[in-house]
Amino acid sequence: MGFVLRIFPRQDPILGDRQMDWNDKLAIPYGAISVLAMLLSPVTASHAAEWYLDPSISLIGRYDDNRFLRTTNEASVLGGQVSPTLAFGRRTETTDIRGVGQVDGIITNDESDPDRIEALARFFTDYQTQLSRWQFDAYWRRETTLRTDIRDPSFDAVEAPDSADLQSPDLGLITNASLFFNRFTVEPSAQWVVGPRTTLELEYRFDYLAYEDEQEAELFGVFNSMRNAIVPSLAYRLSPTTSLRLIGRYQRYDNDNDDYFNNYSIGLGIDHAFSESAKGSLTAGPTYTESEEGDDLGAVVDASLEQQFEKSRLATFVRYDVQPTTEGVPLQRAQLDVRWFRDLTPRWAFELLGRAFRNDRLDDVTSGSDRYYAQVEPVIVWRATRLLFLEARYRFRWERRDNTDDDAFSNGVELAVTYRWDRISASR
Repeated sequence: MGFVLRIFPRQDPILGDRQMDWNDKLAIPYGAISVLAMLLSPVTASHAAEWYLDPSISLIGRYDDNRFLRTTNEASVLGGQVSPTLAFGRRTETTDIRGVGQVDGIITNDESDPDRIEALARFFTDYQTQLSRWQFDAYWRRETTLRTDIRDPSFDAVEAPDSADLQSPDLGLITNASLFFNRFTVEPSAQWVVGPRTTLELEYRFDYLAYEDEQEAELFGVFNSMRNAIVPSLAYRLSPTTSLRLIGRYQRYDNDNDDYFNNYSIGLGIDHAFSESAKGSLTAGPTYTESEEGDDLGAVVDASLEQQFEKSRLATFVRYDVQPTTEGVPLQRAQLDVRWFRDLTPRWAFELLGRAFRNDRLDDVTSGSDRYYAQVEPVIVWRATRLLFLEARYRFRWERRDNTDDDAFSNGVELAVTYRWDRISASR
């Protein structure tokens, strides 16, 4: 048994370097995670296995005319960021292992948005047999409450996003302080084929959010929190293009302020492939929430539509559900996400990211959690060389809170330079 080390140039396997590779582009901001977890993964001796490393580095300059999204006393912030990254993976006929990580060194000209180090790491593994599929997902991120990114910097590099990845109830919620916190997520899942057309799936998710300065966080009414969720589902394939699903879910939320809620939901879903390039899904059903503020009966809706065109890809996600706010109370939450990626020329590309949501507390109290929020980000990307990318991004944010009934607007600009080294690959 031998070991072969290869370095692959970054080019499309069909068109060479004449076409912008969107899989490469989406992985630009992403990087390394624990190599130990990869080395401890099972090796299938009967199949060839390829290991790869994707290193890159990004330099970013940004300006925001209302960084803290305030209705009064607006403050502009100028800053910069350097982000070394690494992605890795390993694939056999039965196992697919992927990991990413990123370290962000951030400097600004405003003490309210302090110089800092942020980071993320993610490990994902997918093991399949003829009658079952086992997945494990682990995620860690250190960031602040002033975050503005609406696309998680790990999901596109590891797996395609879905509506569960797009939930961020706290986006833009705390605008007067930069509170550091760590978020940990562990999500194992399993699928079993139980009949010629029937599949059973069981998923568990654990989330833990810990503030680094708990006393300062409490001054803003936020606390360390924990959430557990169990999601069983049963799918039945009606035809090669259509499947029905019965989904249940239980989630429990607790925080250090003794706030809690239990949420139960059940839904009927349908997945349908309209063509080879278009697919959609819809799930809907009742949901019941019990908390200290009282019980509530509502509805949950989860829908997606994805279309692959010749030179572009469009994905939309809609979710209406119960989610916890940082303050520890359940929210009825409606959210829409749009992602559009398009190749303009062999060297130019465009992407559009959009998010809009409405948060409404289930109790009768009106606070800053009750709000409308929208964010739109058009991006132009130029592939200067095979390995060098230049990116210009405009970010617009808007918010209206029920307790003030005032509008806050923010306009931001980012310029980024990213260099990606050739992929390093080893086969055995």
